[in-house]
Amino acid sequence: MLLAISSQRLFSRSAILAAYKHQISSISIHSNNRRHRSSSQSHRSNPNRPANQTDNLRRLFQAVDVKPIISTEKLDTPTSTKDVDANIGQELTGGKTLDRNSLLRVITDFYRRDEIKKLAADQGLDIRLFQDAYVSFRKFCIQSTVLPVDLHIVLSDIISGSGHATDIFPYFLRHAREMFPHLTCMDDLKKISDLRDPANWYPDARAIQRKVIFHAGPTNSGKTYHALQRFMNSESGVYCGPLKLLASEVFYKTNAAGTKCDLVTGEERRYADPEGKAANHVACTVEMTNLTTVYDVAVIDEIQMMRDPQRGWAWTRALLGIQAKEIHLCGEGSTIRLIQELMVTTGDEVEIREYKRLTKLNYQER
Repeated sequence: MLLAISSQRLFSRSAILAAYKHQISSISIHSNNRRHRSSSQSHRSNPNRPANQTDNLRRLFQAVDVKPIISTEKLDTPTSTKDVDANIGQELTGGKTLDRNSLLRVITDFYRRDEIKKLAADQGLDIRLFQDAYVSFRKFCIQSTVLPVDLHIVLSDIISGSGHATDIFPYFLRHAREMFPHLTCMDDLKKISDLRDPANWYPDARAIQRKVIFHAGPTNSGKTYHALQRFMNSESGVYCGPLKLLASEVFYKTNAAGTKCDLVTGEERRYADPEGKAANHVACTVEMTNLTTVYDVAVIDEIQMMRDPQRGWAWTRALLGIQAKEIHLCGEGSTIRLIQELMVTTGDEVEIREYKRLTKLNYQER
């Protein structure tokens, strides 16, 4: 029964080993083609390049100590399955123990290969993490009185000349993942830390074909008035303002015009309905914009505040993530190009409406 279990484990490892052999062979060919050019190009490298440039992962993650396997029990005494399996490797290789010097030579040869380092980097192990994992793996192989069955057989084959040093990589990677558990979720970590496409952070908004209307003009040009008229006459809408004062002003004007509207700020929430039933329209400060509710019309006031280093995130979040079929932006004309380029990433239609000042602007002398 033990032999059958070991055979199943070896066959399951064979597919993984064959896949890594194919990758290692392709990397080895590429490395050999580049090796003869390395000496001629070395003088052009930057001498001021920091030595710890690839030390980022090591600073973020701490290694878990993987202790060598020390067997203190005999096979004829009751013991755990792990101890029994660990001794099967020696039995399947003829009962011979692994020579220490030969084992060190094989592991050192494995460490020095460029294709192994390249393959380890593809699995999330940079130079420093690879070195730490190698030191621990070497200690594990040398100091263990018994080894896992599959690893023992592979090492025995390599020492006897029927295997290659690169065959160790699947078992080295298994050891490295025990040391650094984050390697098992590297793909998820990369997706979480990828901030290059902020438009894709809001899939619900991307599922709606939105139309963005930019009311561009100076103060007292009527841009906000036209946007609010569309807001009040819609079935549902949201107004996003930079200040509580402006949100309150829209709240009172909308209710006075006969359209029920709620007020939401960082300090309070007021309902137009006396019983506290939520209205279809809401006036809020831009930080309190609800991105989960679908509106017919949305108004984002003072859109040029996107450039503000402290609060600009709120306008960007509202513009990219708000779920509305029609979005009216009010702000200065200097932001037109920014909006047009940003909307290319979202695929939304953009319409520009420019306004001129309706009243004469007088300057005070003091």
